[in-house]
Amino acid sequence: MNRHLQVIVFLSLFLLLSGCGRKTPVIPPQAAVPAAVQDLTQQFDATGVTLSWTYPTFSESGEKIDYVKTFQLYRNEVEAEDYCPSCPVVYNSSTGFVASTGKPGSALSYRDTSLKPHHHYTYKIVCRSGWNIVSADSNLVSFRWESPPAAPVGFTIKAEGGSLSLGWQSVTSLVDGRTVSSPIRYQLFRRERGDFAPIGDPVAGLSYTDKGLSSERKYFYKVKALRSVDDIDMVSPPSEVISGTPLDKTAPQPPSKLSVVLTGEGAKLLWEDAGEYGVIGYRVYRRLSAEEKYILIGETGRRSFSYVDKNMPDGKTIYYTLTAIDNASPPNESKYAGEVEVRR
Repeated sequence: MNRHLQVIVFLSLFLLLSGCGRKTPVIPPQAAVPAAVQDLTQQFDATGVTLSWTYPTFSESGEKIDYVKTFQLYRNEVEAEDYCPSCPVVYNSSTGFVASTGKPGSALSYRDTSLKPHHHYTYKIVCRSGWNIVSADSNLVSFRWESPPAAPVGFTIKAEGGSLSLGWQSVTSLVDGRTVSSPIRYQLFRRERGDFAPIGDPVAGLSYTDKGLSSERKYFYKVKALRSVDDIDMVSPPSEVISGTPLDKTAPQPPSKLSVVLTGEGAKLLWEDAGEYGVIGYRVYRRLSAEEKYILIGETGRRSFSYVDKNMPDGKTIYYTLTAIDNASPPNESKYAGEVEVRR
């Protein structure tokens, strides 16, 4: 064997042996490809649409994954009159963004505010874990975009017993200034603590009474106008936020064990506290035997359980009664606490 041939054999053995080190397991392609997004959804407001979906948790083969490099969002835009529901979708724009802010199972979203009235839009999203490692298409989101209504104005609130009555003016224009040509409905939102939440279903009228509320709590409200387009609601900007506290119309219980005794100063009334929270005082009433209606002759504070009538008419039979009043504004007054009589 000549020297030249020996060198070739040596190099071949070296390369063969150096390639026989430990290898990492080969990953089947299906184990690396993320499963397709299946929950792409849409939510509208006055300026556009928010698309939401869940970061995939598994690969196509069912293996858990912990990494998606990017999400690619595709959009088709076509004038509404040219939209063909049965035709193949040709996407004319796409947006890619790195998935660094999410993790498997987390909620992700993308906001599109570049929508045009009288246009139809279709979206899909795919996941990329590397070069040529791409998921199947997500479900499609498709809708027609039209100008939303203008924000409601003239929002008012009136406090009533255990409820708040709200009202607003009719919305007659769109955000682009054109006149409304289709029915408008209204969605009311309330906030007690935290974020605003819708109250019931949208209404066609211009008023709403929110019942069953606590008179010890302040409530905040806003209202939005809705314009239905192909069974999708175009949502207006919100009205101004207003607030109110329901009136307390619940009267306290009357005092108990009312009695009267004659003293050198006059007729002394005695009673016991009803023990009810919110009572701030008592009102004392008197009438003569020939009279049908009581007249108010005095008041006492919360911790006073007696009252002396120093101006009793002489030679008359006199009847007394008593009520409790609470801290509402105006105060609620209890029923009469029975009746006692005395003659001087």
